[in-house]
Amino acid sequence: MQKSEYMAMMQRDDDTLGSAELMAAYEQGVEDLRSAVAGMTPEQVLARPVAGKWSTQECVGHLADTEIFFTDRIVRTIALDRPLLRSADERLYIERLNYQGFDLAEQLALFTALRRLRPQDAGAAARGMAAHRRPQRVGPRHSAATGVAGRAAPASPLAVHRREAGGDPGMTCQPAGGSSGREGRLENEMGAGWTILPVLTVVFLATLIRSVFGFGEALVAVPLLALLMPVEEAVPLATLISITVAGIVVAQDWHKIHVRSAGWLVISTLFGIPLGLWLLTAVPEAVVKAILAVVIIGFSSYCLVSRSPFQLKDDRWAWVFGFGAGVLGGAYGMNGPPLVIYGSLRHWSPEQFRATLQGYFLPASLLGMCGYWFAGLWTPAVTRHYLWTLPLALAAIFLGRAINQRMRGRSFLRYIHVGLLVVGAVLLIQTLCK
Repeated sequence: MQKSEYMAMMQRDDDTLGSAELMAAYEQGVEDLRSAVAGMTPEQVLARPVAGKWSTQECVGHLADTEIFFTDRIVRTIALDRPLLRSADERLYIERLNYQGFDLAEQLALFTALRRLRPQDAGAAARGMAAHRRPQRVGPRHSAATGVAGRAAPASPLAVHRREAGGDPGMTCQPAGGSSGREGRLENEMGAGWTILPVLTVVFLATLIRSVFGFGEALVAVPLLALLMPVEEAVPLATLISITVAGIVVAQDWHKIHVRSAGWLVISTLFGIPLGLWLLTAVPEAVVKAILAVVIIGFSSYCLVSRSPFQLKDDRWAWVFGFGAGVLGGAYGMNGPPLVIYGSLRHWSPEQFRATLQGYFLPASLLGMCGYWFAGLWTPAVTRHYLWTLPLALAAIFLGRAINQRMRGRSFLRYIHVGLLVVGAVLLIQTLCK
């Protein structure tokens, strides 16, 4: 099942049930959960019989945390005139919280207490606000919590209100009007839980770096955007921006591209990707990143202090760097460092460096975006975010070109090696933190 189909399925209620039946199912959820785990031994509770899937303990912990989350949303909807309904990524919870070490009885007690927190009052209050509220869709991470047996969790009073207000049960209720201003309306349209200004700032800065130097935006875009939206939205958004930058640069400066170099790099990358996929499962990520960080830092340090750094005169070694880019791209999505090192060894001019790298990144990013589309990650929310950020991204592209054209070869290479040092330092810090 495609991810988009799964999300659509999880964001709806059973249309055959009326409001009273949904409320009864909501209250019955306590007994359903307790019945599902009754009689299980501690070993069975902690077991993961299916590889890559959660244990019963992790499912119960997830349900308890989800109940906290949705109870807060119910309370906000009742108490506030313009509630901000925040999103959440349950995968981060499971990665960073030790659900396996939680006490099962305590998690069941927490779930029970929250479910019995006068849901009928919440439903009545929510129905009373239907006249002056309209439904507003939130991000795809707002899926219904799944039960231990894989069933959708019973609908909450807020879901009952969504139906009675005439809205999609997979939508949250946001105010239709008010005096919150343009930024508040943009925030609602782009998804609750993150504001437009920080996102625009990140996209502008990342695009400017990419347009000036031809690389480096991944260090800014994905890590910072992931703090403002789900990662599965941040990565496709960054890829769309990458396609935009590469496409415009190629159209502007196609005559500056080393076509032979770009061709060898792209073709050899395709052969490196399968090895990268194997590397992802066979070798610890920290080991590979640590080795790569040491190589990058050593290479850039040598080039910065050497008076006559090594130079490649032709493209006979291009396939080695392209293959390395494919390996790192297939494994960790960071195919840039080998390409940047190759460009610096060829001593291209700033315009040639910038244009040739985009000649590589354009087809690579297009292929990546096709993969996201097939995986169901290119969602309407991603497209909406992209359209909102596009004007600033375009401004950054043209500003970056003007800055790039003012640079001279020797100073430009110094900037490139300083940028590589930053890349190596970031990789090393990531390794040490893990």
